[in-house]
Amino acid sequence: MDVLKKLGAEITETKTEVRMLKEREFGTEMALASLNAELHKSIAKMAKAESDAAESAAAMNKALNVKEKKEKENGEEERRRKELMRKMAKEYPTLAQILDSNKNGYFAKTTKKKKKPIVPLLGDFFFFKKKGSSTEISGPLGPLYTTSST
Repeated sequence: MDVLKKLGAEITETKTEVRMLKEREFGTEMALASLNAELHKSIAKMAKAESDAAESAAAMNKALNVKEKKEKENGEEERRRKELMRKMAKEYPTLAQILDSNKNGYFAKTTKKKKKPIVPLLGDFFFFKKKGSSTEISGPLGPLYTTSST
């Protein structure tokens, strides 16, 4: 009977060990489930942080592209403005030029030269008086002033 008592004591000892192992297993499973839940939460937070970072990078990239586009447009506009100013400087007078041009510029009074009609000019060439006793002042095209001695 000694052997039976030893076997019975061993069985009870084994049963208590199995119960303790089951409790430890349950505690380990609970800890594992808790760690797994924390892992998923951390992964979700990291994914959200990465998506936020990607969105902010995209927004930053878009803002930089818009800024570069504006700078490029401003550069083109500035170039067109300078070209227009150069063109205006060549084609249009400045205020100083307009005010100074009273003598020979835009607002100067022009005097038209009197033109002799063609017929009297031909008459001067064909019907000229011979030089005589009268006093005359002659120029390269004929007499300019004659006085008669009568």
